[in-house]
Amino acid sequence: MIRGAVWIEFMKLISKTNLVMAMAVLLALAGTFLNVLKEPVCFFLWMGSNLVFMVSAWKDCNRWMCFVFLCYLSMSVWGLVTW
Repeated sequence: MIRGAVWIEFMKLISKTNLVMAMAVLLALAGTFLNVLKEPVCFFLWMGSNLVFMVSAWKDCNRWMCFVFLCYLSMSVWGLVTW
């Protein structure tokens, strides 16, 4: 019976939202690594991850965090344009 309860909790952890957020974190980390290597593709990765975080903050009704991620998104676009 414990095994079934553990499986249910595990399935809650790997919900679609959690998987999308985990992928956004991995995109942000990959963007940081590529930025160290001076690759301009890092800005595309940051734009994608910041967009995911911004939409997530909007859906959670956290308008201030949505504004912060909108600023991050605009900085990644600005970095791509000025590259």
